[in-house]
Amino acid sequence: MNPSPRDNFYRCMTLIVDNGNEAAWDLLDYYLSKQGTTLKDFIQNNQHEIYHLCYNYGGCCRCQYGTVNKPKSRILYQSQLDILLDTKGNNIPCNVHVRSKPTCSHTVNDHFANPNIVTKQLDLTLCRCLLFNFTNILPQGSVERNAFEDLINMRNKCCHAAKGEISSKDYQTYKAQIEKCLLALAQVYGKTHDMQLKIKDAEKRPLDESICKQLQQTVLQEQVLQGISGLHKHIESSQEAEERTTIEIQKIGKSTKRTLRAVNSSTKSAGHTASKIKKIEESTKRTLMAVKSNKRSVERKLKVNTERTMRAIDSSREAEENTATKIQKLDERLSKYGR
Repeated sequence: MNPSPRDNFYRCMTLIVDNGNEAAWDLLDYYLSKQGTTLKDFIQNNQHEIYHLCYNYGGCCRCQYGTVNKPKSRILYQSQLDILLDTKGNNIPCNVHVRSKPTCSHTVNDHFANPNIVTKQLDLTLCRCLLFNFTNILPQGSVERNAFEDLINMRNKCCHAAKGEISSKDYQTYKAQIEKCLLALAQVYGKTHDMQLKIKDAEKRPLDESICKQLQQTVLQEQVLQGISGLHKHIESSQEAEERTTIEIQKIGKSTKRTLRAVNSSTKSAGHTASKIKKIEESTKRTLMAVKSNKRSVERKLKVNTERTMRAIDSSREAEENTATKIQKLDERLSKYGR
């Protein structure tokens, strides 16, 4: 007898819930053991960065000790942050303001790792967050990293199955894809054979409908939170745009005031300049009048001097003629005496 679409859905979900989560836990434990650390210490060492995966909009009071690269969009939600960090302390709230943002949500001596946290408290999403952002065990573009992403995509696809049912054709496709992802991850921490046995066992295991429903609700809740986060992000972007617009308006207002002051100053300066130009024109007129007067005086003097010179020349000519006449008469006298 062929499994019903409902059974196919449960089989896929069981494969993801049991074997998928276990693969993620084993992968994270494998990394921690190689680093010689515990999950608590690992989270403790990265608490500042983890905090900003949830609060990515600005700085916090601890950024003064070291800034972190904040993601453009939120990766963690408050409910997920509460699993990783101790955010329930009754300490004095932080009073640090960062630009125009509200005070950060830190409290004194809080936000350390939850003291009793273990890997089995983490779902696929939280495991991916820690493995992708704070380890190098799944390099960017690697087969294993893509397998982890595909596993989460298959989980989401199954959770969106209409009425919680998967056809026989889709079941074979989904099952093959999920098994491929699980084996790729198991190869990283060296338990490929164990994973193969667990996959075979999952086919015969009794169905647990409650687990499947719980996972379906969890995934749908995550996607609702993502939608809300997107809405918050849009609101924050609108607020930031409004703040930038207000700042620009204030700048324009200040610039307008400076321009008006400059215009007033230019008007006054123009008045002073016009006065100076008028004085220069008057001075120029006086100079021209003086030049004309000097010219007339020079012309008069030149005329007088010319007349004097002409009279002197005429006198010289008359004297010359008189002298010539006298010489002629003297010559005539001498000629008479010579005879």
